[in-house]
Amino acid sequence: MKQRFISVLQLVLGLAILAAIYHRLNTSGQIGRLVEALQEASGNPGMLLAAVAAFGFCLFVCAFRWHLILIAQDLGLHFGRVLALVYVGQFFNAFVLGSTGGDVIKSYYVATETHHRRTEAVTTVFIDRVIGLVALLILVAILTVARLQYFLTYTETRIAMVFNIGVLVCLIGGLMLVFGHNLLDRWTLFRRLRENTAVGGILARVYDSFHLCLNHRALVLQTVLISTFNHICVVAAGYFIGRALGLPLDFLDYMTILPIVNLVSSIPITPAGIGTREAATMFLFSTMGVSEPDAVTLSLLIFASMFSWSVFGGLVYSGYVFSRGRAKIDEPEDPEDSP
Repeated sequence: MKQRFISVLQLVLGLAILAAIYHRLNTSGQIGRLVEALQEASGNPGMLLAAVAAFGFCLFVCAFRWHLILIAQDLGLHFGRVLALVYVGQFFNAFVLGSTGGDVIKSYYVATETHHRRTEAVTTVFIDRVIGLVALLILVAILTVARLQYFLTYTETRIAMVFNIGVLVCLIGGLMLVFGHNLLDRWTLFRRLRENTAVGGILARVYDSFHLCLNHRALVLQTVLISTFNHICVVAAGYFIGRALGLPLDFLDYMTILPIVNLVSSIPITPAGIGTREAATMFLFSTMGVSEPDAVTLSLLIFASMFSWSVFGGLVYSGYVFSRGRAKIDEPEDPEDSP
């Protein structure tokens, strides 16, 4: 009940931000430009399709990264199954309230697929999320240094730079503190929980799974590089949409701004980043000379491109559930259960 209330509150907040943006455009007399921008983009279907294809490729890359993490945990789930679960997660990210709907459903199904090591299987979902976030923060840090003069020029970008640095320091510092040493052995409370309770045993297995992956240097390097490539592909999708809108920006401009927008929208304040994505896009692209209606249209079309794969994920989910049901029906009857 509490979780449902929080999810509804997040949705209300996201819609309130969108309403505030609409009010701002309406009172400034720019709301008509929003429609014009959408019409202009619709006249460039090739670029819009390229953006949709780029997002689809991103999901494929995400599945490949998760598959590597599963292999590192000795969970040899077939890649086709992993890819299907990524599409299913995309569906639930869009159609279930809350920012972790996709992760929860992926955790549930990967646990059923690997019933012999369910705790480790579920943990891989969150390891995958952490590595993707670390790669995004590293990419943002590199771009901030590369375009430091730009970030120091505007109030908006200075705020963004401080925000980026703060999140990066907190995340890396937290990971080093928690996983630099085996805290389950160093802290008496954790030792007692692990030795005397079932919850402690599960906690130990989760910790060991994280510790194994994050101390596997080759795996971390490989998955971080894959994640970085994935984030660049996401930027490419935004670039294609910007081309469809006729925005006078080059790829480096999108590389500078969109990773920060993605970082902001990944914060679980609103479901699927609704509202926060549009606000961040308006806020930051204004420094590039992009009008507020064009920035909002860019953000909405990015969401629409991702949403198209969520719809496809719904079809995959239907087939996935059906195939699992068929597999259960076709299982041979255990002789011991026969009358």
